[in-house]
Amino acid sequence: MILPIAIAAAIVVLMMIFTGADGAVSGALAGKARWFARSFETIGQLPFVLVVLVAPQLLFFCGKTRAAWVRVLMAVPAFASSALGAFFAAFQTAMYIHGEEGFEPKAAMPWLALAALALVAATALVLRRIDRGRLVPARRFALIGLCLVFADVLTVETLKNTFGRARPREIGVDGAVFGRWFELHGKTGRKSFPSGHSAYAFGAVVWAFLFKEGGAARRKTFRLGLLFGALTALSRVLIAAHWPTDVTAGAAITLAYVGVLAVIFKDKERLA
Repeated sequence: MILPIAIAAAIVVLMMIFTGADGAVSGALAGKARWFARSFETIGQLPFVLVVLVAPQLLFFCGKTRAAWVRVLMAVPAFASSALGAFFAAFQTAMYIHGEEGFEPKAAMPWLALAALALVAATALVLRRIDRGRLVPARRFALIGLCLVFADVLTVETLKNTFGRARPREIGVDGAVFGRWFELHGKTGRKSFPSGHSAYAFGAVVWAFLFKEGGAARRKTFRLGLLFGALTALSRVLIAAHWPTDVTAGAAITLAYVGVLAVIFKDKERLA
């Protein structure tokens, strides 16, 4: 799929052109539409995190029948990974609803674990009831999704610690000053560039691969994924968590990876 790569390239060009407007745009938008911004801060990463919940189980249930002990061995990493995705989904939701400042993970841990187990069990019950023949085509979604999660997290965290850019809300705090996105500061503890929320929110487009290639459902889901990512990116600017170039870079990273992975995993018959 060339479209995600083309969009990513266009975003990078725009980021280069409008980099000088970072401060002005951020200043004009920061503090606006707080309810909208907080809503997308809460749900922005959920489509991405839910890939980790669904994809490992999907690969497990669409596998061919093997000896019982082999199935058990395969189940361990599949359900452990799924549980990790479920836990982060519960954790992120609880933290942003409650507020980062007053959230106490230790006190909430039993409830988060219970919510994660419920999500894993519900996913397993749904996938178990679906015929394997219908699950196999969805393996492409699972493989692209899991590779995207790994690549996105590794890239975003590496770049954050390489650029060390201060967030808009950090300017003036502990000597933090405005820096352009291409300036390298190293590991400063400040992680504005690129925006992880935006990168992970645009991961919503990966759900389009659940549907038939070239079909209306895939096109519609891809567009909804782009819209969801754009709204989440806007929310990060509105709450002064990121500069405009931070969120555009996050979008470009994810869309470029989606395009590359879609090409790598193009042969659906080979994966069945």
